[in-house]
Amino acid sequence: MDKIKIKVPATSANLGSGFDICGIALERPFDEMEVSVSGADTIKSIGKYSVPENMSENTCGPVVSKMRQDFGFGPLDIMINKQIRPGGGMGSSAASAAGIAYAIDKLFDLKLDDESIVKYAALGEQIAAGTPHYDNVTPAIFGGFTIVFSRNPIKIKKINAPKTLDAIIIAPEEGKISTKAARSVLPDMVSRISSQDNLQCLSSLICSMLDGNVEMLIKSMDDKIIEPARAKAGILKHFDEIKRIASSLGYGVAASGAGPAVLILGDRSNNSKNDLIAQIDQVFKEKHEIILSSISNSGATTLG
Repeated sequence: MDKIKIKVPATSANLGSGFDICGIALERPFDEMEVSVSGADTIKSIGKYSVPENMSENTCGPVVSKMRQDFGFGPLDIMINKQIRPGGGMGSSAASAAGIAYAIDKLFDLKLDDESIVKYAALGEQIAAGTPHYDNVTPAIFGGFTIVFSRNPIKIKKINAPKTLDAIIIAPEEGKISTKAARSVLPDMVSRISSQDNLQCLSSLICSMLDGNVEMLIKSMDDKIIEPARAKAGILKHFDEIKRIASSLGYGVAASGAGPAVLILGDRSNNSKNDLIAQIDQVFKEKHEIILSSISNSGATTLG
């Protein structure tokens, strides 16, 4: 094989209390990537959004460098059809990093185990976040709801999301922020009560996914530490009001990763979706896009 074309989903990390631990893959938006054996390393950016075409500035770069060092393959031509908004909180940088790790494994038939692919992909997140982290690249590769329960050595658990779980994403067109900047506003110390509340929410979140209980999941989407700090810093616009509206209509709300996007989850049978969107549009005056999606339980996939 000298060429591979793949599809990589957008992702939403944290889901409230699962900061740097949990993530979920979305059916849309998604990126497509084509990777082929070449005479020189190149990156070409096409699609709705542009990304750096310099290997040292693109999240693909560190992944290619380390995997080449370990496995000895030659130059690659990488084409990225970028449909996930960079800096929007939907795992755009992670999609490129995860996609190239997945593509190299398939292209050269490396037969890497799941944890190894994630470990390589996380290297790309150094460019976006300043340090390797796993909460977006893991669901981008494997789909569903994922938990990183050990970092050294890396250990991952994937749970298929309930089939009736649907997502609504509020994607502001302004206010994009780097993950590194969004992390800079977080508190160094938290109260014991806030920590306990978050642990309760996280436990409930994981149990609800294991049980396929959407009602319990909705009630579990809360965070007393990260989201309040980012809302106070102006990263999450109208966050408290959006939570109030969504909760009154039977939906759960969380910041999508570092923001500014907001993730809303609910059961497909909820007939209040149009009312929810209408009320959000009244509150969220800034220019934004509403994205309707289901959950991708398959993650990165090979096309054709």
